[in-house]
Amino acid sequence: MTVSPLGNRIDDRAGQLLLLRDISERKEVEERLRWLANYDPLTRLPNRRLFGDRLAQTMIASRRHQARGALILIDLDGFKLINDSLGHQVGDELLVAVADRLRQQRREEDTAARLGGDEFAVLLPEIGHAEDAAVVATKILAAVAQPVRIRGHLLNVTVSIGVAVWPDDGVDQHLLLSSADAALYQAKARGKNRFELATPELGELAARRLRLATELRHALDGGELRLLFQPYLNVATGHLLGMEALVRWQHPSRGLLPPAAFFPVAEEAGLAHAIDRWVLTQACRQARRWAGRTGREVPVAVNISPGEVRRSDPRPARGRGRGLAEPDCRPIA
Repeated sequence: MTVSPLGNRIDDRAGQLLLLRDISERKEVEERLRWLANYDPLTRLPNRRLFGDRLAQTMIASRRHQARGALILIDLDGFKLINDSLGHQVGDELLVAVADRLRQQRREEDTAARLGGDEFAVLLPEIGHAEDAAVVATKILAAVAQPVRIRGHLLNVTVSIGVAVWPDDGVDQHLLLSSADAALYQAKARGKNRFELATPELGELAARRLRLATELRHALDGGELRLLFQPYLNVATGHLLGMEALVRWQHPSRGLLPPAAFFPVAEEAGLAHAIDRWVLTQACRQARRWAGRTGREVPVAVNISPGEVRRSDPRPARGRGRGLAEPDCRPIA
């Protein structure tokens, strides 16, 4: 409402002009923007931002009252496979179903949130012991494991869970999240569909993985990857059937590392695709060089990650020997 006087300073009997404007739509938009800033539109759970605020405030209150609390990180097992094979609509509805089950397992004072992708979290503000958080984690495992039917598909989904308790596993938000993430990684490594409690040893392991991921990014940019070639021979005739490309990392301090020493970290850090493309590029270039020198093509086998197989278009192999396919030697960007 805007009020404007009518008349002049001497004669104010003319009254006032009231201008009314309906701003309901603007207020609704503002409220919607505030909601979107704090909640996930798909699952309608608090998002990472709101969850972080609540975690920080809860830890401050816990320090004041010398209370304990727990952070539970939850990651769906095999969610990418469901997304890739059944479609994103099925994946989205699965996330909504998991979110509903998390709501059912929490207390009124707890906070369940979607941090992004297929990662969820539950904040337990007041617990007596770490075993109390383990009880909640067990209930979550059982609830999510119940079959769910989505668009005609009966899905059996499991989750891996990492649990960290404050102040034992972290006195601030960053340390607590790091501890819970390390426990989650351990649950994945030990077979999934389980939970793990954070320990100091797991925290050190997480720090080493982070350092290795950082070093691996530098290795990609700094030319530290190496490609070795193992020949395949016909044992009866001794003729060369082809070559297998084997990637190695020439680490500055640890020497020549096989893929098993760094590829799991590469997949976790989102570097697997970059390594796969580098290997394919180098293998094709080497195959071209061999063809130029010998006048005949040399089949080259390349090991790539499952994610790269799903990303690429299927092409029929033109093998010249068991398990060997001629490389596509067109330039690779």
